[in-house]
Amino acid sequence: MGNNGCKGGLAFKACELVKKNKKMPDEDSFKKNCALKKMENTVFLNVINCCTLSMNDHFNNITKNLCEFGPMSAFISAGRPSFQFAKEGIYHEDDCGWPLNHEVLLVGYNGTDKNHSYWIVKNSFGTSWGDNGFLKISTKANKAGCTIIGDVSFPELKPVIAKHFVYLYY
Repeated sequence: MGNNGCKGGLAFKACELVKKNKKMPDEDSFKKNCALKKMENTVFLNVINCCTLSMNDHFNNITKNLCEFGPMSAFISAGRPSFQFAKEGIYHEDDCGWPLNHEVLLVGYNGTDKNHSYWIVKNSFGTSWGDNGFLKISTKANKAGCTIIGDVSFPELKPVIAKHFVYLYY
């Protein structure tokens, strides 16, 4: 779907393609064929804007958008063996580990403890990676001043207003 299809690419470019076409493939269709033009089953999406935030943005700005818009694509450096074979716990890398070369899904955070705050990410490496496919990644910069996660991107969707309402009585 844009970029390099199932062989990888940038979420921001995929977002721009969905914004332009107002649709994206459903999961089954995407697995069968990575070209949007050949998709059998698509889902309508009205993307207003494709947003990118730098991890240099304030922690609260990213968490606010995560709560408002849902999961975000996060650009990271996945080349270190410590990341590739990560398990449970809060992952923190002392080295900057550039270049950024992989995207994960930023699905949550714990910001209540400033000494141990972390992002929760889901990776495409499968359930044997991390804690069943998820990993807690420290939000703190390392000694070199780097954070593990780089920029994050997400689509801003136009709300769908239902024409009919269903009332439930208890």
